[in-house]
Amino acid sequence: MAYFNFTFGRNRLPNFVERNRDGGFFYYIENGFKSLFSKGFSDSEKYEVIKSNLAVLFVFDFISKNYSQMKVNEWQNDKLKEKNILYSIQEKPNQWQSWTDFLYDYAFYYCLGNVYLYKQNNTIYCLNPFGIKLTTKQEKDFSKLSFSTYGENTAKNIKKGTFIYCDGGGNYKYNLELSNLHIISALSNSVSGSWFKANSKLDALYQIVKNTDLTTKAKYINTEFSGKFIVAGQSDPTNISELPLSENEKISIEKSVRGNNQIIPVKSKVAIERFVSDLNNLKLDDSLIADIHIIGMMYGLCKDVIGIALKGSTYENKEKSFGAFIDYTLSPIARQMTDLMETLFEKKDLRANWEDMPFNAVFKAEKVANQKIELESLKIAKELGIDEKLIQKKLEEIYGN
Repeated sequence: MAYFNFTFGRNRLPNFVERNRDGGFFYYIENGFKSLFSKGFSDSEKYEVIKSNLAVLFVFDFISKNYSQMKVNEWQNDKLKEKNILYSIQEKPNQWQSWTDFLYDYAFYYCLGNVYLYKQNNTIYCLNPFGIKLTTKQEKDFSKLSFSTYGENTAKNIKKGTFIYCDGGGNYKYNLELSNLHIISALSNSVSGSWFKANSKLDALYQIVKNTDLTTKAKYINTEFSGKFIVAGQSDPTNISELPLSENEKISIEKSVRGNNQIIPVKSKVAIERFVSDLNNLKLDDSLIADIHIIGMMYGLCKDVIGIALKGSTYENKEKSFGAFIDYTLSPIARQMTDLMETLFEKKDLRANWEDMPFNAVFKAEKVANQKIELESLKIAKELGIDEKLIQKKLEEIYGN
């Protein structure tokens, strides 16, 4: 079997061609465009981004705060069995947090890409993903695909042993059981090529996030410069060998301009201009809000929902938009969590809901209005002689058994 080295294009890594026994060639081409199109954040950069980037933190916090208001109910045979069951399972997830705190962590790390839920006995945490350290072998093992319930590549065998978890900025290290670690990913692990760490939406937002940083820095710098002035002039316009302003004149003008006098006499002709004449022309606020909208929409926040937090809206529109946000964004996130909790807490049917939040009032009012219309229709139907059994069946559908 013969091997040949090739270089394709400019700035490409070496590629390899393998010739088989039949004389055919198989080409292994390293993607030379990876650095151009798959630019993303390193783990350390992601950690800084979620702590310091205004737009990202706004979106993550908005989602997490509203997710943490969720209640988990237990159902049996499609009927409500017990409300808010997490507090019946155990009073607190761990000694440091309430269930509300825990749910906030879950949603926050979900936005980042991966939730690492660690359960040992009656203690359950959402671990900081940046504190989890795997060995090279463990990382490779999590990239394997098993087609059998037996063998060394099964999930059960791969999750044997321990891993290192660093807390407190790396000051504290713990050896934790890998079998107690449960992973939930926002994007499919199979797409990412690792069952341990899925891709993050932040990588697709790399340029937008960077733009947000530049915008906030630009506003800070321009705001600072908006209070500064340029003073230009010349002591003797006919003397071309003299500097525009002498040192003494510079000092004199600086003291005069920054003083309390309303009228400032100077012997030289001077011109005074601002460094930044009009901040509004820069439209930095508009640029920042546009970036927040892009980041928010990537995480399932529609324009109306973002507007609730940024500008506000009428009560009815606000609550309807928020209800859609719960249904289409938060509920799918919660479904992944309750599916796992059913296994961890040995329950069959756990469902998330936000029935205590204000937006439900609008939908309840609409439901009552619709019921009134249906009742009026049933009254007319009865007067027209419709079978009483059909009317009774419809009433049960409207109000329940």
